[in-house]
Amino acid sequence: MALEYLLDGVSSFASGNWKLADGTGGSGIADAATLIVNKGSAKITSDLDWSALTTGVESFDILSTFLGDIGSAAGSLRFDADNSSDARVSFAGPGNLYLGAKGGSNVITFFYMTASGRAYLTEGTFTNVRFGGGTLTVNESTVVTNAYLHGGSSTVAYNSTDLTVLDIDSGVHTIRRRAVGGSGNFRVTSGTCNYDVTTAETGWGEVRIGAAGTLNLISAGATCTDAYVDGVLDASRLKVPVAITNVYYGPNARVIEGTQLTITNRIRASGTSAACGFLPRPTT
Repeated sequence: MALEYLLDGVSSFASGNWKLADGTGGSGIADAATLIVNKGSAKITSDLDWSALTTGVESFDILSTFLGDIGSAAGSLRFDADNSSDARVSFAGPGNLYLGAKGGSNVITFFYMTASGRAYLTEGTFTNVRFGGGTLTVNESTVVTNAYLHGGSSTVAYNSTDLTVLDIDSGVHTIRRRAVGGSGNFRVTSGTCNYDVTTAETGWGEVRIGAAGTLNLISAGATCTDAYVDGVLDASRLKVPVAITNVYYGPNARVIEGTQLTITNRIRASGTSAACGFLPRPTT
């Protein structure tokens, strides 16, 4: 479908407030629609619920030149965006966005955020979240399959559905749901991960911490098979017993064991000092 643009200054996503590039009438939020919110500073607070859609929009792009807010704590923008394998919502504005995946399958395939603003994901499933700036909050009702957190600050609340991929590469991120791990799917290349997951969750398979990464282990399932550490693994605030079978550590590793962490095997990379970076578990 042809690109449609939201009119400047409106406070509603009603169908009549969208126009084609030539100024003629558009259809607004609809299945397969390609939509751009590109100007204005209004707070958009009405005609937010488009959950009657089936496959949902193809693209919904909020540009940095839109300075307003969309939705509020009282009501989110709601639609599907899984019309194709590339269907997306992108947010680059400085304001606030409240967004729920609600429609035929309750899925938004891609959510991109490169904004200085704040986004709140409030319901449904977001298959891929690619976050690079601003502040992101994912509530307990929202499933995220793959989270690529490459900047900014985020908080991901507990949900019983695991993160299949948790990829952190800069920023500060508080994670309160389990990352499955395994095959490099849980990694902190750079930046900080505050991992604070309910102890009712099962163990986690593998984590990789890069030279510029920090994993603050606060609460987690009781067991982890492998931790590859070339940055900081800090268990000084760990609230529950956790056992890691193998810690493979590189030349930049710093491991702070605390009183609750047990490491069975310490395996150093070639050329790494045997005592490199370990602050051993206190005896009292």
